[in-house]
Amino acid sequence: MLSATLTGGSIPGRWVVDRHTPCLYAPPVPAAANDAPSSGSTRLSILLAMAMFVLVVDTSLMNVSISAVVHDLGTTVSGVQSAIALEALVSAAFILISSKVGDLIGRKKAYVI
Repeated sequence: MLSATLTGGSIPGRWVVDRHTPCLYAPPVPAAANDAPSSGSTRLSILLAMAMFVLVVDTSLMNVSISAVVHDLGTTVSGVQSAIALEALVSAAFILISSKVGDLIGRKKAYVI
């Protein structure tokens, strides 16, 4: 069992041993006043959430309107479903790639690109 001498005291951010259980836990660290997200970060998060919502609505509407698209274009249902799946796959690939680019060069620069 871990000894009580391994405790880090009440210093925030250090790992301490609970006297009653043999597991480690991190003590809560009080939030600083400047830890709040900036307004630019909040706006960017809202913008990205709205973009994801538009992608979901677009895919949903396309799935609902398959029969009308088949009738208007004179194609098959499987062809339209394949096009919808391909569009969703390409969108997912761009989301993954752009998130990695955002990690590498920064969110704002990646958004401008």
